[in-house]
Amino acid sequence: VYVREAFGSDALSRLIGFCVVAVGVFLAASLSRGAVGYLNRFFEVAELPAALALVAGFTVIACIGVGSSVKTAAIMTLVEILGLVIVVIGGAPTLIHLPDIVPAMMPTSTAIASGIALGTFLAFFAFLGFEDIVNMAEETADAKRVLPRAILLTILITTVIYCIIALEKLAGSRAPLELIVEGVSWVPSGTLSVIALIAVPNGILITLVMLARILYGMARRGWVPSVFGQVNARTRTPLFATLVSGVAVAGVAGVINFVGLVTLTSAVNLFVFTVVNCALWKLHRTTARVEVPGPGTFHVPLWVPPLGAICSLALLATQFLI
Repeated sequence: VYVREAFGSDALSRLIGFCVVAVGVFLAASLSRGAVGYLNRFFEVAELPAALALVAGFTVIACIGVGSSVKTAAIMTLVEILGLVIVVIGGAPTLIHLPDIVPAMMPTSTAIASGIALGTFLAFFAFLGFEDIVNMAEETADAKRVLPRAILLTILITTVIYCIIALEKLAGSRAPLELIVEGVSWVPSGTLSVIALIAVPNGILITLVMLARILYGMARRGWVPSVFGQVNARTRTPLFATLVSGVAVAGVAGVINFVGLVTLTSAVNLFVFTVVNCALWKLHRTTARVEVPGPGTFHVPLWVPPLGAICSLALLATQFLI
């Protein structure tokens, strides 16, 4: 919608819409595969069948209704927060070593700086999801006030938590949260893996709900077949769009490995962010001359959208130039 309003191009708008759908499919598929790493802490299962079972289960929940989906996601999010609180408390003693660790984090050569740039590209994947909040605008009370604050708080809280847990050595572990608290006596072994088995798939459910709403919105504008815009009379959900989303996620999870999915998700989303920020910049410059922000309107300085576009494009470039 932002791109259509700014540039008046249905073709570019469709492209961005399909890119957002692709991001959601890649993200949910990667989460389904990533969750199996925690499941294998307790018993060995084949990664692909377990991942497909997760996708199928959450597709059913998303089809039942938005009320059930949101309640389920909220409960899982509370469990996720509990797990992260345990991680923060368990890892807090390592902060005493922070003065010794920080100098070692500074890049001392071009090769290290290049590695940090590539790492930033992949780390961007960990923040994906905050932009999905806006897709629930039509089902949110007082969206103008609630959604901007929800997005900013999501990014802020996530950044703080990640900065704290990043002080631990997590590379190479399929169950990194469990690794952090291995030496903490008051945390029973396997606790974090159990919590992660609830928390990580939460992203699958939220993404499936988001995907169905995007396809619904595109159908209402005639950009995809009208069947995607049909709402089931009993569940009050875009049932066909949800089912197709689940099938697409399962299909992608079946053919692309975890690292490939993470890379694709970050790359496509950064492209979307670049174009959308450019669209917002154009809209901002146009409306700033003729409109005064009214009560309840979320307003940012004129330099924010172009800075977002530059940062997104720079991160995307690291994947191809380094």
